[in-house]
Amino acid sequence: MNEYLQELVALFLKYKLSANQFIFMYLKLIKKDEHLYRYLETARPLSRNEINDLEERGFITNINTGANDYWADGYIVTDRFKKIMEPDRSLAEEFWNTYPGFGLINNQRAPLKGVSKSEFLQRYAMYVRNNEVLHERIMRALRFQKGKEEITIRIDRWFEAHTWESVEQELEQIRKKVYGQDEI
Repeated sequence: MNEYLQELVALFLKYKLSANQFIFMYLKLIKKDEHLYRYLETARPLSRNEINDLEERGFITNINTGANDYWADGYIVTDRFKKIMEPDRSLAEEFWNTYPGFGLINNQRAPLKGVSKSEFLQRYAMYVRNNEVLHERIMRALRFQKGKEEITIRIDRWFEAHTWESVEQELEQIRKKVYGQDEI
């Protein structure tokens, strides 16, 4: 979760967005106008300058009927913002395709991909954010565990538990032993 927040902050800085502008566009993107209005009622509402800025930079389009109307539900998010928020899913697809479809859980054959593929791919893509170094770390751990037939949990649980981190520690211990750096 921490890395995801860091990525969001990086997006704010890269595209020179205020948190207010981002929240506005994100809630519009996921079509949660009821949350948007509640947010705008309880937080500092977007100023006309913030809205105009988003329009001028091509992040939103005003579909309000009057030229001076600034109703929140009268805006749509453009493809520019959608592309920022919808990272390439090819890395997620590679992970999905590599993960075994079935495995042994409690000595019984069970499906390991019993989750919504689309939702999982979205979560993976949002987390990895086209960071090929992170993706390759995850894939190396996955291939290692798959080769040893050690995968015994569903794909979402493996990913959410950051299993690759403990596998990396295991791989490091193996390297130390192979190269004579074992502490024993």
